[in-house]
Amino acid sequence: MSSFVFKILGIISMLCDHIGVVLHNNISYLRCIGRFTLPIFAWQLSIGADKTKNIKKYLIRLLLFAIISQPFYMLYKNYLLNSNIIQLNIG
Repeated sequence: MSSFVFKILGIISMLCDHIGVVLHNNISYLRCIGRFTLPIFAWQLSIGADKTKNIKKYLIRLLLFAIISQPFYMLYKNYLLNSNIIQLNIG
């Protein structure tokens, strides 16, 4: 399988996990499907690190994406789930 297929499988499994949590109050079979997301994206991360010419720029891009996505995660936790706990978006 190509990297593109793995990325699509990762996105689908992550979507199942999020649907199981947010929309349907922890449906277990959707949560189990969602557990495949971490190994898929970890594998893709290692492939990206292996194929990059400049590992420092690669890590900076990952950090930049994490910084950009963090406020949206905090908005989701605080306003949609009514949680006052501030935590990082690291799973």
